[in-house]
Amino acid sequence: MIIDLVREEVEKRAARDLRDGDRQIASMANLRASLALIQLAIEDVRTSKEDPDSSRKFCAGSFKAVFPAAMIADAEKSYELIGAGTIETLADQYGVERSADTFTYDLDFSVQPTDDGKKIYGEIEQPDSLVNFLAEMVVAHLASGEIQRVKTAEAQAAAEQDRLNLEAQTAQRQAVLSEARTEYDLSRQTLTAMWDAMPKDAQDQLTANQTAWNQRKRADCNLEAAQYSTEPTEREAARMRCDARMTRERVSALRSWAGY
Repeated sequence: MIIDLVREEVEKRAARDLRDGDRQIASMANLRASLALIQLAIEDVRTSKEDPDSSRKFCAGSFKAVFPAAMIADAEKSYELIGAGTIETLADQYGVERSADTFTYDLDFSVQPTDDGKKIYGEIEQPDSLVNFLAEMVVAHLASGEIQRVKTAEAQAAAEQDRLNLEAQTAQRQAVLSEARTEYDLSRQTLTAMWDAMPKDAQDQLTANQTAWNQRKRADCNLEAAQYSTEPTEREAARMRCDARMTRERVSALRSWAGY
């Protein structure tokens, strides 16, 4: 009778937890079939106290639940997927001891016959821990397929988001590189025009200085780009922006020198 009471309460709790809005994750038939696979027993039953004013007896016993290996594996997988710890953690939380596929709980209960002796009523003392543990195990087993489906969908959505982010990031980098290249080309065209407009004797005087400046510009911009980023596109854009900046500064210097 006490075992039936536990089973009924576990069924109610599990049915509630298997409901997702208007949708039932597992049917009642599957729930009852799973509960039927769990071997329940109460061992070492003893009378803990008696009520001298009634026929009610208070008892204690070792409640044992033996789960099929496949059910335990499903529950462990579900807990792993949702990051909720392990079955051992769950058992410790509810004061249940585990030994392989057997889970044991110290249960206190009472029984009382009716006055005519034809029926017996039972009541479990503080049933929540035992009922919650058994219900969570069954729910984790029955919901394992749904949890796997949800986690797979989440992983696919995350992968798709990563792909979109990568595409956007790549497009952004290309746009920055294109802008930097335009700036780079314009600065070099300006410098070339400036150099070509200078008198020949001025060019001859500045050739060595111009060569040294080119070498310093190349070294400085390579270093600046390397410090800016390790990503090739970003590094090249940084190098071009540096080159354009230094070239504009060189144009200003040549213009001042030449009196233009």
